[in-house]
Amino acid sequence: MSGQSLSALDYRDAEQLLIGEKYTATQASADAALLTQLNAAKQRLDTEQAAAEHARVQASADRQQIASARDSLAAATATQQQTLSQVQGQLVLLVAQEQQRRAAVALAAAQVPGAFPTVPAPTGAAAQAIAFARSQLGKPYQYAAAGPDSYDCSGLVMAAYASAGIRLPHYSGAQYAMLPHIAFGAMLAGDLLYWGDQGSEHVAIYLGSGQIIEAGGTGDDVHIGPIWGRPFGAARPS
Repeated sequence: MSGQSLSALDYRDAEQLLIGEKYTATQASADAALLTQLNAAKQRLDTEQAAAEHARVQASADRQQIASARDSLAAATATQQQTLSQVQGQLVLLVAQEQQRRAAVALAAAQVPGAFPTVPAPTGAAAQAIAFARSQLGKPYQYAAAGPDSYDCSGLVMAAYASAGIRLPHYSGAQYAMLPHIAFGAMLAGDLLYWGDQGSEHVAIYLGSGQIIEAGGTGDDVHIGPIWGRPFGAARPS
């Protein structure tokens, strides 16, 4: 078309060319926007994947730390339990040794010549009271009990002498107040020994040679043992 003027160009061709250019520009703009969105979405995905990986690593570390702490706690608990068992065993042994030591000291003190002399066999009400008390050996101590299944100190004495026809109150202080008092060196089997001010704390039946039968005191049940501590006084039921 050499030598041909612009006016000779087909108007429709020009219009189509212009439309094609506008479409191409619009499409390029849309493609660029889509590419931007895709890049942003990829960045978000990468960020989320990194966060998820960090969370996974942190969760794994937390699980390991919890497992380690649990194992350490279990080991510490086992060690503490073992130590506690050892201490409790040692404590029981020490208490038993101390009880034996005190009993030996009390028996040695009771056997000092002239303190609590050997006495003849009991007779009458004393013999009956001692026989009754011996028949209760091994029964448990219980506060305010007077038999037949358990006793406290004055309850045992009251029941023992009741079996011999002698009535006594169920309180050691009241017993000591109503009975004739005697010196320790003059005691006979069947006499009563009292502890505490005016006999208010404890009472036991004297057997002779520094031995008593009691409920409570140095043992939890009805038992025979040495005189212990410092008795306040002695009395004789009649």
